[in-house]
Amino acid sequence: MSATVTFYASECVWGSSSFNSTTDLKVGKTGSSSSDGTKYKGRLTFDAIPSNWIIRSVTLKLNRIDSYNAHTLLFGGSTSGGFSASLAFSFTQSISKGTGSKSIDLTDYASVIQGFGGTWYLHIRHGSGTNSYTEFNGDEDASSKKPQIVIVYDLATVWYRNGDSWVECEVWYRNGDAWVKVIPYYNSGGTWIQV
Repeated sequence: MSATVTFYASECVWGSSSFNSTTDLKVGKTGSSSSDGTKYKGRLTFDAIPSNWIIRSVTLKLNRIDSYNAHTLLFGGSTSGGFSASLAFSFTQSISKGTGSKSIDLTDYASVIQGFGGTWYLHIRHGSGTNSYTEFNGDEDASSKKPQIVIVYDLATVWYRNGDSWVECEVWYRNGDAWVKVIPYYNSGGTWIQV
């Protein structure tokens, strides 16, 4: 059975020469031609994805707060939080015009993200076009507006063959004179939820 969990960005920073701004998330290139404007980079920090999760989908959700046209940004993942960090994966994504929630599919990069094995960073930079400047809610806002990653996953399980059928193994531990069945939980923003 699949479960869904939301990871909220634990840090949201941006800037033009270093990550020195922490209000909202303002990224991309300003200006009206290829030779003018300023390029702003952003970085989101996320916790590790457990290695025993079988990932079904990973979706980045950002809440756009500006009213500019559709713009193309570059998204990429790294274990480095540096302003000019090398990216383990990257892709461009057009962000549609208008305010509200924007969803970016990261499922193709789930194994890379999971393989980071610890805190990792999602970098957002200029993608293409003469102007890609876009504003989103930051991590200082209400949970529903914060940058977040929504993951649908199954827990890895062990199966054994019993005659003509496969049976899922259950995990038990010995507590004194009694055997107690283990019930798995996951942590969602500080709250433990039974799988």
